[in-house]
Amino acid sequence: MFTISEESVAASEELSSQAEVPRQLVKKFRLKNTYTSIILMRNLVQKLLRY
Repeated sequence: MFTISEESVAASEELSSQAEVPRQLVKKFRLKNTYTSIILMRNLVQKLLRY
């Protein structure tokens, strides 16, 4: 039988290991997103400058 503190420590460790994967995905996605938004902004500016 676990004590409550041991259970919560085990649960939090499990949660943090599970959260590691989405965190890396979010980092990748955010980087990609920033890159594409920069490109989109540049295209927008070029279109605006043509007119």
